[in-house]
Amino acid sequence: MQLQANEPSKDSSFGISRDRSSTNYNCNAISGGLERERKKLRLSQEQLTLLEETFKLHTTLNLAQKLALAQQLNLKARQVEVWFQNRRARSKLKQTEVDCEFLKKYCERLKEENGRLKKELQELRSTKLGASQLYIQLPKAATLTICPSCDKTTRPAAAVEAHSPPQ
Repeated sequence: MQLQANEPSKDSSFGISRDRSSTNYNCNAISGGLERERKKLRLSQEQLTLLEETFKLHTTLNLAQKLALAQQLNLKARQVEVWFQNRRARSKLKQTEVDCEFLKKYCERLKEENGRLKKELQELRSTKLGASQLYIQLPKAATLTICPSCDKTTRPAAAVEAHSPPQ
């Protein structure tokens, strides 16, 4: 059942005065009373275009800009203010989604690189163990020593003789 009243009312969320004849009321069992369905304000394409162009220049408006734009669009200043608030919220949400996608991709790349580095580290550890086992198996005579002062390769016994101070 729909009821209509012809007395003017002030819409609390937008501060817009409307004729109640344009507002529909439905009787619902929900909450045991009348549930009000508000008509959504539809902006023309020209109004939307001008609002979007203004938003690109200034994401927030001062009072003078807001009043001038409202007058130019034949809207109330509060309607312009709410449109800008909603547009900033949509813009922020979109940027958050873009950032989230970027971070997901970055995280995936880091996981792949981490896996690659772990695999490389494992390979290096296994080759190091193999090399150290090979080193242990070599006889002492086969090992060479590099003298840090002259970069000559010598055998261990010869290294002591080669670098002893002259007498």
